[in-house]
Amino acid sequence: MRDPVISNEISVKKAGEIFEDYTHTENPVDKADFVKKIYYRECNHKVTRIFGFETKYLPQQHLSHKCINMELGNYLSLLRKLNVTKFIVLHGKNYLRYVISLRVGAKTKTWHSRQKATSPKKLRIDVNNLWAELRQLSILKFFQSIDKEYEKLKSLLSGNDTLYLTYEDDILQNPGIAYRKVCHFLSVREEAQDIELQRTNPFAYEEMILNFEEVESALK
Repeated sequence: MRDPVISNEISVKKAGEIFEDYTHTENPVDKADFVKKIYYRECNHKVTRIFGFETKYLPQQHLSHKCINMELGNYLSLLRKLNVTKFIVLHGKNYLRYVISLRVGAKTKTWHSRQKATSPKKLRIDVNNLWAELRQLSILKFFQSIDKEYEKLKSLLSGNDTLYLTYEDDILQNPGIAYRKVCHFLSVREEAQDIELQRTNPFAYEEMILNFEEVESALK
């Protein structure tokens, strides 16, 4: 987030995942210049006192060789040079739900929904060779890799003005909790909010995972 100040809603714009359209494309240009080009284009398009955007920070996501191709530390250093002054980190603690969402989303091509889910999507999870977001690992090693990257992110952001949120504590039951924390963090007043999106996979594991006992055993 750039230059947070006390403001009203007109002064805050969120551009979303500005690198998402470039995922899975090979772009031979200098990656730092590429990031700056996309950033400035979006930032100048939405001229406001506070400009926010999202980056998926795992190495197989927006930072991968299929997108902006940058190491996390170098990317954060570049953001600081671009005068990004505040960071908001949203972490999901339930990695199994994360895997389910990835697999179901890839299968159905539906990542967001305004309709309440009425029936679970069935899937089988290969606990020894889990393919998720350009990586193929055992399910336990995949979860451990997420832990490692999250701890690395926190270390790299030490000393920066950072708000840490978790999906389970701040959004799952009441998204207003995260909203109020973000408003306070940015020193902007709260406005009435209408939550439009519904959970896409709210069902019990046993209803969604065909080989649940195998998954449960692997994670023990």
